[in-house]
Amino acid sequence: MDKFDEKLEQRVWQRVRGGGNCDSQPGPAATLQTLALAEQTSAAVYLMLSRMAQGPEKTLLRQLFERERQHSRILSGISILQDGLPLSLRPVPPDSERVETALRKCYSRALQTMNHYAAREQDPHYGIIFRQLLHQEQEQCRMIAQILGMSGH
Repeated sequence: MDKFDEKLEQRVWQRVRGGGNCDSQPGPAATLQTLALAEQTSAAVYLMLSRMAQGPEKTLLRQLFERERQHSRILSGISILQDGLPLSLRPVPPDSERVETALRKCYSRALQTMNHYAAREQDPHYGIIFRQLLHQEQEQCRMIAQILGMSGH
């Protein structure tokens, strides 16, 4: 197995947060901007991997790409509803790395995102949206495991 690249993840989250102090994960009160950028980052990875895959793996990776892109758009829509302004997103281009390593990072990012969505489930205005996003992130974790199991990575 590849060694997890903590420095790379720190650079990604630093860019997600717009600089400053860099932990390996977003803080407990992640902003919509941070969440949407994490979704776009995963979408870029899934798109890159789908271009290299074939058959059912390609189909699943393409579905993951579309879902993550949709999540980013939904979060931007919530921002417009709340503040009247869309989010400003500049995703980090994905690094070329082994499929297993990239999917493990996406899985970890999905778990973090699920925690943030779960924390917002009780929001009186947008809780229903965050619940749906949470369920979709859970499904994406299953899909990642399925892809890894299919390919024998």
